[in-house]
Amino acid sequence: MSNECPKCKKPYSFTERFMKPDMCSVCYKAEKEKDAQAIEANKNATSFEVAGKQLICNHCDGENFIRGTAQLNTAVMSFIGLDWMNQSADTFLCKDCGKVEWFVLDGNKKVKPIKK
Repeated sequence: MSNECPKCKKPYSFTERFMKPDMCSVCYKAEKEKDAQAIEANKNATSFEVAGKQLICNHCDGENFIRGTAQLNTAVMSFIGLDWMNQSADTFLCKDCGKVEWFVLDGNKKVKPIKK
């Protein structure tokens, strides 16, 4: 594990180094703000490609989704108030039936909106 945030390249704090976070607390807060703005912008559902394949709902075969994020909390991190260090997932809510698809994506797997 690196001792610096992969997003901003600043060194992790003493606590962050031992918790193995995805990013530092400053970048995490910026990501959450960006996610809130993205949710507002994504009020209209759209089609997505995830890791090179079109996302299709496995319940209703719907192709239109609303993108969001969710924190993957753990009891220990919540107990000590370090929820922000937990990993997060991309969520896709099917506009047709409401089923939620979850993806934990690394740097090699990308999400792209499909323009029609």
